Amino acid sequence: MALMSLAVVRGDGERVVVPVTPKVVVAVERQFHKSMSALFGDDISMEVLSWTAWKACHHAGHVVTPFDEWLDDVSAIEPEDEGRVPFETR
Repeated sequence: MALMSLAVVRGDGERVVVPVTPKVVVAVERQFHKSMSALFGDDISMEVLSWTAWKACHHAGHVVTPFDEWLDDVSAIEPEDEGRVPFETR
């Protein structure tokens, strides 16, 4: 089950929607040493959003280059389901 989905828009305009699964959430939390709800709060960094999308692409079976190279071909990253943040605190 996906906790949320992100749309990655590539330089050529191709739009790929990838699920942020529990496995991706754990990878993000291990990388940044914070909970997903803390990372995706009001002040989310572009690095965290981009790394999450990169990892989600990898786990969805897309061939991805190393992170910094992958970023060279990304023009936008957008939430596919606005307002859904994994483990959002209320």
